Amino acid sequence: LRHPSQSTSSIPSPTIAYPPRRPCTRNCAASQHPHDGGQHPVQHHVPVSSGALTELESAALRPHRPLWIGSLAALVGSMISLLLWCRWRLSGRQTAVWEMMSVASEPLKEGAMYIPAAEVEIEIKIKNSRFIGTVGHTPTTEAAREFIAGIRTRYPDASHWCYAFAIGHGASVINGMSDDGEPSGTAGKPILAVLAGSGIGDCTVVVTRFYGGTKLGTGGLVKAYTQGAQDALAVVPLQEKIDAVSIEVVLAYDAYQKCRVAIERLGGTIDA
Repeated sequence: LRHPSQSTSSIPSPTIAYPPRRPCTRNCAASQHPHDGGQHPVQHHVPVSSGALTELESAALRPHRPLWIGSLAALVGSMISLLLWCRWRLSGRQTAVWEMMSVASEPLKEGAMYIPAAEVEIEIKIKNSRFIGTVGHTPTTEAAREFIAGIRTRYPDASHWCYAFAIGHGASVINGMSDDGEPSGTAGKPILAVLAGSGIGDCTVVVTRFYGGTKLGTGGLVKAYTQGAQDALAVVPLQEKIDAVSIEVVLAYDAYQKCRVAIERLGGTIDA
């Protein structure tokens, strides 16, 4: 601000200070800085225009990105990488062929019997304990016993191998289950309940536990084994089981080819 009686020429021009001993680029006379040999001393001031000063001030006052934004971006990147790695590990443990029919992709036919089309394995972790749920196709009780024995061999260091199986469909179903050392009713029974509710036949579910040092209690065990069975059955691919019978047909040789094409179209096989 200036007084009305003060002339415009008497208003000092805005100035800017140069850094110490900066080489002079304005051809100042040596007498202006006799002690610096043609270099600007610390407090040497050179007039600049108001417009230039405004640009310098705006550059100095321009907001800079806080350091925490970079740290946050790095943290988000690390979390995304971890999630992708976990997804890759999970997909690597699932041996199912996803192109086959699954519960999630196609509705089930009412009254039809579905069986596992491939073996599936998933893993969950609850309070430092690992639970591995494995589902397999077992058309007989002998096949179910062999499947369970195979899981024991696959994970010999596990603490428990709890299972349930359902052989058959509808009214003629053979069920089996085991708590394998867990408190009675906390493992085999919940697994069997999940399997029965799925409607899948000729199936065995084994939930393998690696004890992590923390006791879960009866309620925690029921929840953990239930989740292990549910997660495994939720991703197992299914195929419809159709009971077949053998019949013998006598026909003329010239009709053999037509009959063969018709049988194969309906999904049958011919034993010549």
